[in-house]
Amino acid sequence: MFKNILKNFWEYNPEKDAEKISEELVKFVLNSAFDVFRDRGFRKNFNFREMTQVQRDKVYNELSISALCFTMFLIDDLAEVRAEEIYFWRQVKEKIPVIFRKWLKKLKIEEKSINYWQKLLDKRYEDYRLCQRDYRLKLESVDKSFSKSKNDILKNDFIRFEALSFGFMYHIRKGKMKNNDPISKYLKTWLAILNKQIIKKVL
Repeated sequence: MFKNILKNFWEYNPEKDAEKISEELVKFVLNSAFDVFRDRGFRKNFNFREMTQVQRDKVYNELSISALCFTMFLIDDLAEVRAEEIYFWRQVKEKIPVIFRKWLKKLKIEEKSINYWQKLLDKRYEDYRLCQRDYRLKLESVDKSFSKSKNDILKNDFIRFEALSFGFMYHIRKGKMKNNDPISKYLKTWLAILNKQIIKKVL
């Protein structure tokens, strides 16, 4: 028994494990985004049949990038909560864009298109990071129950759902936002489910 414990200890490779988790997450969330893209209810809200191929591609691209950004932000928050594992989870997060690029290469996507995807991911990540920051500051100032709450996990989750669903809507609707847009509710539900699924996979 002691021999087996030592064997597991010496074979433990945190960087390799981080890469494996990143690979699983990238594959899982991109498949999830594709399922949403194909969903009839989701497409109905976009009048999908009337859209050009370029418009459809944009919706798919934004869904995929949103899923990856959402995952990276979730892993960031997870690293803060599990401080003893912070280095490991930061490795997982940092490897996600790298794994994504490798995944595109496996699909034999042209280098020019891969570079476009990479730039889009970097840009949207920064957009959503700032959106979360600004949304949190606003909510802290106007919502006393939110500002007084000590449940950082729930607060972080709420900010992620709101910021990323808003950001997606903003880019897809080209800044022309509408109150009670059904897509917004759909996205929040999807992200809430995705949140639970990711946590179940990594913990």
